Amino acid sequence: MANRLIGVEIAPGKVRVAVLGQHRGTATVIALEQRPYAEAGELPGLLAGMIPGGFQLADLVCTALPAGQSYVRTLQFPFRERRKILAAAPFELAARLPVSMEECQTAVLTPRETADGAQVVAAAVPRASIDALLAPFDQDRTPLNLIDLMPYALAGGLSETIETAVLVCITEREAIVACISAGQIADYRHFPLSGDEVTAEVAAQLCREAAGCQSRLEVDYAPVLLIGALATPLLLGQFREQGMPAELLTLRVGHREIAPDYLPAVALALRAGKKVDDRCFNLRQGQYAYRGEAAALKKTLYGFGGLLGLSVLIFGLSLALDYREKSRQADALLQQMTRQYRETFPGSAIMTDIPLQMQSKLQELRNRAAALGIDTPPQMLPILKELSAVTASTPFEVEDLSCDAGACSLTGSADNFDAVNRIKEQLDASARFGKIEVSETRKAIDGNRVEFRLRLPLLAGGERP
Repeated sequence: MANRLIGVEIAPGKVRVAVLGQHRGTATVIALEQRPYAEAGELPGLLAGMIPGGFQLADLVCTALPAGQSYVRTLQFPFRERRKILAAAPFELAARLPVSMEECQTAVLTPRETADGAQVVAAAVPRASIDALLAPFDQDRTPLNLIDLMPYALAGGLSETIETAVLVCITEREAIVACISAGQIADYRHFPLSGDEVTAEVAAQLCREAAGCQSRLEVDYAPVLLIGALATPLLLGQFREQGMPAELLTLRVGHREIAPDYLPAVALALRAGKKVDDRCFNLRQGQYAYRGEAAALKKTLYGFGGLLGLSVLIFGLSLALDYREKSRQADALLQQMTRQYRETFPGSAIMTDIPLQMQSKLQELRNRAAALGIDTPPQMLPILKELSAVTASTPFEVEDLSCDAGACSLTGSADNFDAVNRIKEQLDASARFGKIEVSETRKAIDGNRVEFRLRLPLLAGGERP
């Protein structure tokens, strides 16, 4: 529920504002004020100064067009579906109005079911009237949440006060005589006015219309209630002279008594805080739907929400793709490790996690090597590099090379005995080996090469694993 309800009664040259506070269904009067104006363009700035603290985001602002600017008809339909009634109402109105429906905004009250279908009260308002009212508000971005019609807005705002009565609203713009039955407008008549006084002729006509409304209400007693800026004690006397049970309606809101001249504005404020689609119109629909700061904020929030959702979706998608790629790489590595394990340890069954099982196998081999006393063998790569350096100047072939912790045994073949001597001399010069021993030299079976066997002692300062 809104914190404040604001009713704006726009009369020729004057504007009246009622600002009500609402808390837990109880209304209180915050401000009642009236000011003159020269042009419609002055209204937004004027209203901002009349409302304490200016307009706020949670305010609900309501005004109403005069009854003379609308065409209201009661329509009968042979069906009861609301959707069908809303679609058919403009076409039914078009056959009963002297204006083109393309130039009008339509609105309907909540349909009432009948024995053979549904009955609905529909209104058509020229778009030019709505555009003229909204132009200064839209230009200054002044909130105007609801646009209703007289006298239906009065019936909605005063629904808790008036059950069955003849309501006579007299303002500087028009006079309205409305028959209210069960809180709803049953019928009404309106008369254009100008000036700040009601002539005797108009007063007599209003009395006749009020008497006619009383007879149409078909109740034993229906009071005649006068409200509006021109509902004066003098006019009340004229009604009573005609034998009418008339009185000036006053309304208590909170702890304050509302005089008749501010009752239309107060009724508009009360109407802003009620959902009374069965007795009030709202022309702020379709192209005239209210899109104020809250709507813009909501749109912005929706935009940010959409961007946030899109960002989360993209982030989630990237995580899913990254997980899929990592999973693919993990599967490939697992397959490679499985293949290498089976190649390294043929015949071993894969019982558990491959890395753990491979570590277990390696540890088992280390334990066996330690038991055999070969857990600290020399590094072979430096030894091979030393042998390879010798082959650059004296070519020979290595047939067998075995090493233990103290020495290496080399079996090979060379071109002649001099080549074997040169190999021994070059290896003697190496800092990695001790004194080289030639264990055996002999001619090969084919007689073309010399086979030899060398013992290469490893120095204690050499590189060890």
